[in-house]
Amino acid sequence: SPIEESNQIRINEIDALITQNSIDLNNRNYLEIGFRVPKVQNYFREKYNMNDHGLDINMFNCELFNELGYNVKVVDINKENTKFFNNKFDIVSCYHVLEHTYNPEAALINIYNNMSDKSILHIEIPIEADNPQLNYGHLIGFYPQELGNLLNHIGFKIIYGTNKTHTGGSYIERYIATKGY
Repeated sequence: SPIEESNQIRINEIDALITQNSIDLNNRNYLEIGFRVPKVQNYFREKYNMNDHGLDINMFNCELFNELGYNVKVVDINKENTKFFNNKFDIVSCYHVLEHTYNPEAALINIYNNMSDKSILHIEIPIEADNPQLNYGHLIGFYPQELGNLLNHIGFKIIYGTNKTHTGGSYIERYIATKGY
């Protein structure tokens, strides 16, 4: 099925970074957190020959996509010192997940600890400040630049940030951050 506009914008950002820096991803590890339908995961598998993995909290999604040949599992990223899989990840994407966590800092520390020494995080959250959209299961309402400050605090290096969203999309922040570069 076609990739929707929101994911195409995200993919274009990562592709540009990979191309500009001549990053070889062949047989490296990709992780999509909160994949719902693993279209982005499949993109990295097909285009870059990456070992793709996915995490979600929805058991049904994980069972279905495991049957379809994806390496996915149920993990609660809020829990400290959680090892996601038996390997570290070179690229991690995490789109519209942190607002569903009860401890975004612990979740980001878990993500950081599951990344390889030279790796990339692509992350996006809605900006909802004091008004998290509870009807969507959002527990946290992020303020502008709050995620960027948290990424820096944990040890990531932000190399790109934007508010660009898809047509009709809500106010968001998206970052590309690195570990170890």
